[in-house]
Amino acid sequence: TEGGLDGELQGQLLQLLGVLKGKVTFKQDFDFESPGEDEEFFLEYRREAFITVKNIFRFAPDLGQAFVLQSVSQVMSRLDCASPAEVECAITLVYELGETLNIESELNKPDSSLMTMITCILSANPLGHPHPAVQKAAMETLNRFSCVLRMRNATIPGVVRAFLQLIADSADASVRSRACYLLLKVIKALRGCISAHTESLVESMRVLLLTDAPRVEQDNILQLYEATGLLIAAEGVTPQDKTRHLSGIVIPIVEASY
Repeated sequence: TEGGLDGELQGQLLQLLGVLKGKVTFKQDFDFESPGEDEEFFLEYRREAFITVKNIFRFAPDLGQAFVLQSVSQVMSRLDCASPAEVECAITLVYELGETLNIESELNKPDSSLMTMITCILSANPLGHPHPAVQKAAMETLNRFSCVLRMRNATIPGVVRAFLQLIADSADASVRSRACYLLLKVIKALRGCISAHTESLVESMRVLLLTDAPRVEQDNILQLYEATGLLIAAEGVTPQDKTRHLSGIVIPIVEASY
C-alpha cells in the first residue's frame, strides 16, 4: 500500500477519481464556438472539480500517477476513434498532475510513469488533432513538460513544427494566438539545447513569417520574431550561420516593403 493507505481506501480513491474524470469531461453538446451561460457554469464547476482531483494526487501520488497513466495510454492508443472530449480530458489530467509534482525529480526516476505519459502524448501527436480543445490542451501540457523535450532532444523539431502548423492552418484565432505564445515559451525553455535543430527550424519559421504572417495578430507576430531570434542566437550556432539565418529573414521583408 502507498503511505499506509490500505487496499480499501485506495479502491475508494480510484473510484472517486473515475467519477471525477467523468464529471470534468466535456459533454457532447458543449458549445466551444459560442459558449453561453451553461458553458461558463460548467467551466467553473470543472475548475473546482480539478482542485479535488489534484488534492487526491497530492494525497496519493503513486495512485494518482497510475490512474492518469492508464487514462492517457488508453486514449492515445486509439486517438483516431476516441471522442475529442475523451482526448482533451486525458491530456488535461496529465497537465493537472504536473502541478502536484516535482516534475524534474519524477522524470529522472527509473521507470518514470510521468515520462511514459509524456512520451505517449508525443508519439500520438495530439497537436495534429482537428479539435481546438484538444490542440489547446496538448499545447499547454507540452509547454508545462518542456523539460521532456530537453531530455528527448530528437522530439524537438516535430513539436515545434506541429506548433507552426497550427499557427499556419488553424481556422481558430484563439488557437493561433495561443500557439504563438506557447511556442515562444517552449523555445525559451529549450534554447540551451536546440542548436542542433536551428538550421531546419529557422527555415520553417522563415516560411511561416514570409507567407502566413497576415493571418496572425500583430502581438503574436512579435512573439514569432522573438522565437526566431532565440533560435538564431542559440548557444552553439556559429556567427556565420547567425548572419546567414538573419539575412534570410530580414532581406525578403525589406525587399517586399519596396
